[in-house]
Amino acid sequence: MDEKGIALGVGDKVKVLIPQSQAQAFATMPGNRDWVSLIECISGSRFQLPPYIIFKGKQVQRAWITSRLNRETVIRVSDSGWTNSDIALDWLSHFNSYTKPRLQGIYRILILDGHESHVSLPFIEYCEAHKIVPLCLPPHSTHILQPLDVSIFGPLAKAYKKRLHDTAIYGALAITKKEFLEIYQAARSEAISSSNIASAWRATGLIPYDPSTVLSKIQTETLPFASLTNKDGIRIDIPVSPSVGERINGVIDLVLQGVTPLRSKALHNLQDLALRTLADKVILQRMNTELIEKHKRQRQGKEKTSYGKARVLSVQEALQKNQEREKKEQAEALKKERYWILRGKVGFAKKVLNELPLETDLFV
Repeated sequence: MDEKGIALGVGDKVKVLIPQSQAQAFATMPGNRDWVSLIECISGSRFQLPPYIIFKGKQVQRAWITSRLNRETVIRVSDSGWTNSDIALDWLSHFNSYTKPRLQGIYRILILDGHESHVSLPFIEYCEAHKIVPLCLPPHSTHILQPLDVSIFGPLAKAYKKRLHDTAIYGALAITKKEFLEIYQAARSEAISSSNIASAWRATGLIPYDPSTVLSKIQTETLPFASLTNKDGIRIDIPVSPSVGERINGVIDLVLQGVTPLRSKALHNLQDLALRTLADKVILQRMNTELIEKHKRQRQGKEKTSYGKARVLSVQEALQKNQEREKKEQAEALKKERYWILRGKVGFAKKVLNELPLETDLFV
């Protein structure tokens, strides 16, 4: 299993044909930049769990749910929009309910990263009680060891962005959570295919087992990177642009050829300073982007209608609540209609009493 964040209204780059005299081309895109957390899980037998989707919010909104959605999809809300220990434990129950009927043998191995929510005491105790073996991947290795990262999330993001671009090709629309769920479901059906799942396990050397697949990708020398931790305690490693880093190193190597060893130390210090400055620039750009997105989210209106105090619902449960609400509204409307009909009849009777010369003892 793995978690991925995705922006609601950010499309992919596309190639277009424009007149030679036109220097630039612009395309309108949906303006929503809200982030959604997605938890996906695939098995070595090519089985995939229903998606577990986390929105930032207080309650699940009725406006998000349509009958076109997969009824097994789980929609959850959290204050930050990211996963936490409670959500991880709830997802683990989701995992257990779908994999236990398919169990062959006694134990199930669950491959995941070392996020703190995956190593909490309740999480480990649940795994032990249900014979689930959590296998945490080494830090900074998911890009070559995590099947979802290697072969699933890339095609998934591309399919989502393409469908988002197709949606906005005749004019940008505000992508609501309702539209997101429908677009993501279509993109997911395309990207998380049986062949892609098999390719993911093969590319990580797990099924069939082949360590050389991964070992051949490991390089002894790594490019410089900048690390920062956001407000939710999630560490983000941002690699410095290879082209810029290589140019800095190339210029320094060229200059070193014509200087004395005494001056070479100063040049190496200059090289380190340049790379650190470049890393700081990347950090500032990322922080600036996050601040802009946070400001936009604060200005956006809130969808009000919710499912009471519910913070997690499957699509099936949400649709059932919709039906119950519709029946209740129909009953209330019928009650009001009968009231007004009865009131109209009483009003007519009073008018007859006031206008016609009837004997008073007739009504005694």
